[in-house]
Amino acid sequence: MTFHTSSGSPEKLIHRVTVPRFLNFVRLILLQLVVAVVYGRLPLDSHSRGSYILDIGPRLIMVWTSCSMLVVTLLDAVNYRSSIEIFKKIHAIDGWFQRLKANPEHSLHQNAIIRALVILLLISVVLHSVTFAFFVVEIGHVGSVLLLTTCGLVFNTSFTLIFCSYLVRSYLIGTRFELVNRIISLRFVTSNRRRFIWTKELVLNRSNELELVSKLADIHAGLADIVDLLGETQWFQTILLSVNVIGFTTFNIFSSLRAVFSGERYLLFMSTQTTLWSLFYLVLFIALIFRSFLLGSEAKRTAVLIYKVLNNTKDERLLMILRYFARQIQDRPVEVRFKAYDGNLPVLLSAMGTIGTYLVILIQFDGMTLAKEIPGSE
Repeated sequence: MTFHTSSGSPEKLIHRVTVPRFLNFVRLILLQLVVAVVYGRLPLDSHSRGSYILDIGPRLIMVWTSCSMLVVTLLDAVNYRSSIEIFKKIHAIDGWFQRLKANPEHSLHQNAIIRALVILLLISVVLHSVTFAFFVVEIGHVGSVLLLTTCGLVFNTSFTLIFCSYLVRSYLIGTRFELVNRIISLRFVTSNRRRFIWTKELVLNRSNELELVSKLADIHAGLADIVDLLGETQWFQTILLSVNVIGFTTFNIFSSLRAVFSGERYLLFMSTQTTLWSLFYLVLFIALIFRSFLLGSEAKRTAVLIYKVLNNTKDERLLMILRYFARQIQDRPVEVRFKAYDGNLPVLLSAMGTIGTYLVILIQFDGMTLAKEIPGSE
């Protein structure tokens, strides 16, 4: 989903634009434009839904979301170098861990990512199968079914890949914070209870501990830089996708409620398969915010562990560098920020409240529209 290509070692990557990659990217953009045009020209009037919102809503929602995906794809391609820079910095951090003889478990991380992608792939296959069956039953025309199925495949695949791209990067950063905390827990006493310190323990050589804490402070600061870079390169795309998920979910919940009370078979089938997709996107959005929250929580946990180590340390030099490490984290709290909001749990509550508010507005507007259409209802 980009027109760049990279080659060379992680330390000396070379980025360039090649003709095949550029032509392939142009083909992708044209395909997304075709999807937007097809959704904009859907013959919705052939199935009257008895509601102005349901008659015009699907077209507006799908066209807006398709255009948003086009913008997100372009922005991701333009920010390709910044995205690769995140992986370069992660690679450099792994080099620091190796010098501490604490290698990240790359195979474990890779397996976790592959399992998550396989689960998403299986869910996508099931949802696409449901959508295809709906088109076959309700449309029947082979050409139209294949066209709409292809458009849905392009749209949903792009949407899912962009979410997964962020989730993978935030997961890799979060596991590095976990490794920092694991090293602190293993190498130092992190009990909340102050223990009695024997005099002979005060004369131990602490040079290794001093060097270790200093390197961990550098690693934590480097990971904080990566988190800031992640927010800077993804903030607009994330906000745009969040707005689409909230709007898409709200409309499909309204459509499902309307279908249940109206009893129309076509509307019930349509709202069922679109609601399944909106729930899928909502889960991805929740995973994005929850992963951001876990990343920030793991980074903040480092400060908690450092203060526990302070409570169990008497060496003045080690106390000094531990205090410096703790102040470093306090002065620069690690949080994933997307300009308009931070990646934390209150954002989920706000999103759910927004969906509820917009749903009430749609129901009220739809009720007023129906009241005007019914003679004598005024």
